[in-house]
Amino acid sequence: MSAYVIVDIKVEEEAVFKQYAELADALLQEVPGFRNLTLDPQPETLEGTWKPSIVVVHEFPTYEAAKQFYYSDDYAPLIKLRQSGTQANVILVNGRA
Repeated sequence: MSAYVIVDIKVEEEAVFKQYAELADALLQEVPGFRNLTLDPQPETLEGTWKPSIVVVHEFPTYEAAKQFYYSDDYAPLIKLRQSGTQANVILVNGRA
């Protein structure tokens, strides 16, 4: 069953985010079954008080594959890079069976 990583990210340092995005994209392309579903810089709140900055949705083939990627030794330095120039909320959710 697919799983989705959903990110609400506020960019504070554009150069840092650009570097992170390029490196992360290259690494993600190595994950079998990975798909980048969206990167929306202008999400629209239809209900509630959530005011996201940029929303990113990644699809992984399984929940375990998403966790394995996120906690991998290869991705760990990219998390630190991203955190140095952005503020983000990141969640992992299961797809429907």
